[in-house]
Amino acid sequence: MIQSVKLLAIACVTTVFVFSGCAKKPEQKPVPRDPALAISCVGVMPVQAAVDVSSAMSFAQAKQLKEGATIMDALLKKKFAGRREFRFVNPAQVYGLDVDGEGSRLGSLQKIAEQMSCNAMLEISISRFSDRVGGEYTAKDPASVAFQYRLYEVGEGKILCQGSFDEVQQSLMENLYNWKSARSRGFTWITSEQLLQEGIDEKFSQCGYLLEP
Repeated sequence: MIQSVKLLAIACVTTVFVFSGCAKKPEQKPVPRDPALAISCVGVMPVQAAVDVSSAMSFAQAKQLKEGATIMDALLKKKFAGRREFRFVNPAQVYGLDVDGEGSRLGSLQKIAEQMSCNAMLEISISRFSDRVGGEYTAKDPASVAFQYRLYEVGEGKILCQGSFDEVQQSLMENLYNWKSARSRGFTWITSEQLLQEGIDEKFSQCGYLLEP
């Protein structure tokens, strides 16, 4: 009995050290709105699938990435539903515009912003979208998502907010610091769409211009 108690105590102490040793993701301070900057509206660009042609990405992976871009477009429309200051750019408005390179991309955003009478543009690219393989409790491979966003004030080309999300879901045993996330997920393996939604909520909450006033 005494030996069992000792073993339990050692396990508890070990757990404490493991928790204290787990690396915490650095918290990014929210970017506040500039009271001197009036945003007429925000034009939301179609999500771009950032397919790296130089990588060993398979056709199936590229297809899944484009599907991820379509899903993210739908999630953004749902997130900003009812907020009239957000206007979604029709893909036809982007067709034919040169969006490669920093200078030409900003110029293209400015042209679209002028058409929409907006002085801010939200640009997003998704670079990884891999769904889990398996079920909620026995996933062989976890969901994996990565995306980047930038919010521009197009008059001067100033970046108001930017951020990136890059996560492969880990089990609680792989990273004990994920206790809060694991509990909110019901200690299950979530889908890539659910992970993408979490990423959108997390990153956009750090930008005052994307929050409801």
